[in-house]
Amino acid sequence: MRDTPRLGPQRMGAILTDLDPPNHTRLRRLLAHAFTVRRVEALRAGAERLAHELVDWRRPARRPIC
Repeated sequence: MRDTPRLGPQRMGAILTDLDPPNHTRLRRLLAHAFTVRRVEALRAGAERLAHELVDWRRPARRPIC
């Protein structure tokens, strides 16, 4: 596990949750249409499959995931 702060000067504003209104609100409204419940459910199987493939790919080498 890395001992790195979650938010540093290089990351500020890098993700939606780092932003304050009005920027957060504006971007959230833009993204809301892409991440409806139906769309997220449609993406779930592929995301889970990819996550399992990545974990399996890392496992044989016994390298840390983080």
